[in-house]
Amino acid sequence: MLENQSLDHEAPSPDAVIAEEMARAMRRQGLLDDTTAEHHNNEDNRPLVGEQTSYMAKLPPEILLYMFRFTLEPTHQYDPSIIQGPRNPWLDGLRTRKALMLTCKAFVGPGSAVLYEDIVLRRMGQIPALARTLDPAHTPSAENIAQLVRSIRIDSCVVWAPFADVIRENLRSILERCAALKVFSLSPHWNYRSPADNVGIADIWQLCLVPDGGLLRLPLARGLSTLDILLDPCYMSVFQAFHALMASAARLTKLKLRVTDTHLRGLTFDYWPERRLDSLQDLQYYGLPTGDPVLHNIYRSWEMPRLTALTVVGCAIPPSTTLIRKHGARLTYLHWYSASPAEDEDVTSVLSSCPHLEHLVVHHHVQDLLPKLTCPSLRFADFWSPSAWPSFRE
Repeated sequence: MLENQSLDHEAPSPDAVIAEEMARAMRRQGLLDDTTAEHHNNEDNRPLVGEQTSYMAKLPPEILLYMFRFTLEPTHQYDPSIIQGPRNPWLDGLRTRKALMLTCKAFVGPGSAVLYEDIVLRRMGQIPALARTLDPAHTPSAENIAQLVRSIRIDSCVVWAPFADVIRENLRSILERCAALKVFSLSPHWNYRSPADNVGIADIWQLCLVPDGGLLRLPLARGLSTLDILLDPCYMSVFQAFHALMASAARLTKLKLRVTDTHLRGLTFDYWPERRLDSLQDLQYYGLPTGDPVLHNIYRSWEMPRLTALTVVGCAIPPSTTLIRKHGARLTYLHWYSASPAEDEDVTSVLSSCPHLEHLVVHHHVQDLLPKLTCPSLRFADFWSPSAWPSFRE
């Protein structure tokens, strides 16, 4: 009983609510100054209904955007794949971004920036839906929305062959309109093998890369800075198209290239023409343990004068002498991991070719190698070695 009386006492009476709304209307018309209105509606010194919201509305959009971005986790921490289920952390983050936009009118601008700056396409139907959203003929604010898009990730998206042409045109329309795009990622479905094994499913690499770089040439020419792509094609034309695409990558600063051996071993590689990537600073390559023709063509054909960070995972140790000698003089970060630990001589050879190396990550026994690291510039050393744990406990 006491609880009900307390609630009745705190709730504003209908007359007070009507008086408050009338005062606000008069204030907007300039017939009542703020002091008189506050005295008229707030004689008991209680805060006006919605007063806190008005304070938030007075914050500049830049401050709201800065605050909203603190609600988001880094994209590399979450997997947006559909195999994670409907309640995975990435979807929870997406729901948070939607809720920010729907909270109030003052949040629409910065909330839209947070919602559209990173787009993940997981299903075929989402591609034409996004193309329609960015089409001025269907969405009045399409041009403003397109300018907000900074990252597009195609993750585990299966495209049915009868709709391949439509999806290609929709992707072309999306990439043409997103002029401020900085990050593009392509990760086909993990169970996709080849058109022969998956009858009725379109080859996503053929859609995006063929011919001669395909749909990605325009974003790269405009200033795409980060490209993350997985290649597991059964056609040599896809590798040739990818290499041709690099001719437009003048402003690319980070490249993450993943190659699997499903069909790679059956392909015959010719030497690629030379390519100069003047802006590339970070190269991450995930390849084959032995006889990797893609990596061989990369360090033979690519000139990367500003490369400072190199990650190679899965390839054999020792690393290619040609690769390290060609780019080691500028490297400050080197991560080289293979299934078998490196020999002491291999690591010593790498360090001698990298005079400015500050961070080394290598698969080796830490208790054996650590006393032998003599690089003057080296500040950090990480070791992939399960057998190293007993030495730390000792």
